[in-house]
Amino acid sequence: MKDTQDKSTEETESDAVYAGCTCDGECKMKPMRGTIWVSNQIDTDLAFCKTCWSKEKDKGNVDEKDFTMIRTEMGLKKHIFAQVDLDKNGVLSQEEFVGFFSGLLAAPKDVVKMLFNQADRNSDQVLDF
Repeated sequence: MKDTQDKSTEETESDAVYAGCTCDGECKMKPMRGTIWVSNQIDTDLAFCKTCWSKEKDKGNVDEKDFTMIRTEMGLKKHIFAQVDLDKNGVLSQEEFVGFFSGLLAAPKDVVKMLFNQADRNSDQVLDF
């Protein structure tokens, strides 16, 4: 992953909008806005807005070590990328990409390989952030 950040794509906490994300707490906010907490398990679609996170934490229903606080949409993208990057080398290999997305999309591996090849614009056989 690149250490430099593109400031034009970073958002302030108050501006962050997570299109497609729904709060799994009481409010069911969609899209989610502001600071959110997402599960550290990539195959678990579990997220909470700030208000519901506080309520769930007070009830003892969540453990902070199992979640990551996300402040921006870019932060969410980086969090997901880091979880798919199994060997933590900062890039996604075809094997990591296919292993994750073939299960997530329930798609044949050859179709997911084709998606990888389309995303690999410089044909270096890895995807970087």
